[in-house]
Amino acid sequence: MNFVVFAGNSACRSLLDAIDASEDDRVVAAACNPTLRAEVEGLAETTCALRDWQQLLVAPGAEAGIVCGHDEDAREAAWQIAVMGLHLIVYPDARQTASFAYRLWPLAVDGSSVLMPVSVYRLDPQWRELRERLQQGRLGRLRDIEFSRREPADAAGIVDDEAVSRHLLHDADLLRWLCGEFSRVTSLQTGRAAGGVASQSVTLAGDGCPEATWSMKAAAGEPHWRLTISAQTQTEIHSSDRHPQSEDDVATTVHLAEACQGIEILREFERLHAEGAGGREWIELVRDFDVLDATRRSIRRRRTVEIGSDEFSEQGQFKSKMSAAGCGALLYTMVALVFVLLAGALLDPRDAAQKRSQTADFVLGAEDFQSDTTALTQAGKLHLEDIRARLWQTTAEIIIDPEGASAEVTDGRRATVLEEISNPADPIDASRVVVRELEGRWFQRGMLIAWVLVFLPGGVILLLQGLLLVARPAAGDQPHSAATDRTTGH
Repeated sequence: MNFVVFAGNSACRSLLDAIDASEDDRVVAAACNPTLRAEVEGLAETTCALRDWQQLLVAPGAEAGIVCGHDEDAREAAWQIAVMGLHLIVYPDARQTASFAYRLWPLAVDGSSVLMPVSVYRLDPQWRELRERLQQGRLGRLRDIEFSRREPADAAGIVDDEAVSRHLLHDADLLRWLCGEFSRVTSLQTGRAAGGVASQSVTLAGDGCPEATWSMKAAAGEPHWRLTISAQTQTEIHSSDRHPQSEDDVATTVHLAEACQGIEILREFERLHAEGAGGREWIELVRDFDVLDATRRSIRRRRTVEIGSDEFSEQGQFKSKMSAAGCGALLYTMVALVFVLLAGALLDPRDAAQKRSQTADFVLGAEDFQSDTTALTQAGKLHLEDIRARLWQTTAEIIIDPEGASAEVTDGRRATVLEEISNPADPIDASRVVVRELEGRWFQRGMLIAWVLVFLPGGVILLLQGLLLVARPAAGDQPHSAATDRTTGH
């Protein structure tokens, strides 16, 4: 098969050697950085600088692409190679971000081309043998698994964030591969400083799979990793020690390689191509990035978070809080309603006559008369016509409020009302039109404020519920979220 290569770093060197040694495969073109160019020139028919990677797309006879790197050019090169319908081998890097994996996911689902992420562990025969023994239950029921790392500390005694994320991406893939799919992540950091941490721990849990713990600590000396598998009948310890020693009667210490060779990568790619597997392996990379993103959210929010579906978890939490707030508002309204009714009955300073008149709307105020005159306004005339139409329905008095008017003006207003409302065919008792000060103005204003306060919380809850309905996307529309951005590549 004819390969084109984007070599942003030396991670793919062993794969290039395997292709060079193969009789059926060759590298027709490569874009590489200056430090790799001397090495790659002997393996590729043509080479160019990384900035000219577009030449890979027009290389004659190209059938597959290899991309290793994390910058924008590497991500775009992988996308363009896959869009052209070529097969693709990608070396995952935490700095590629989840948006890269999600952007290529639709092409992987399409299945017309092989999209293969290179796993540090899955292609190594020794790690495969370990997984097979676990699946066959040779160690008994798996209880828990722990992966710990020691990384060289810098002058400040910390490990930089890039190194932490890089190792976690691949180690989480191993833990998922050995244990099963996790659904929850809890992560803690200590010794946080600018650009790094002294230590970090990640706990992975899920239904139907054992709990897994990953940790990294800054320490002096060489890098070191250690995998402890605790099972029902035996405990195995796999480490990077060159000369391992058994720790007790039930513990076996085994040395395993941490990276697979290029020939294993090439064989796996050929197997996937022969089976027409398409991009079924790409989902594993997507889930690895989901774990990495969930770890970051857990650190930021200081709690356990869901993997890959945190937006649904947050939506559920919001609904729960809204339900609790709605129940609280309803209880508050019921209690406040009783209190306001009792307060209104006990504190109301108005007499029965004033209450009847105000209830019937038989009170004429200053707004019904023209300023400092006895003449009715247009609104006052309409109000008086309404009163005349309903006089026979009640015995309430027609009260003229004298507030802000002199006694002479007030008497004139009473005479005007009597004249307008009475006629020879249907005379009324003049005693039904009275001038009197209204009692309890402060009480009425206070009751108005009280009623607003009683129903305000419930109104706010209903308003928020209405906004949720308005903001809900139409059927078939995908909500705008981080997952949407990753899928579309924006």
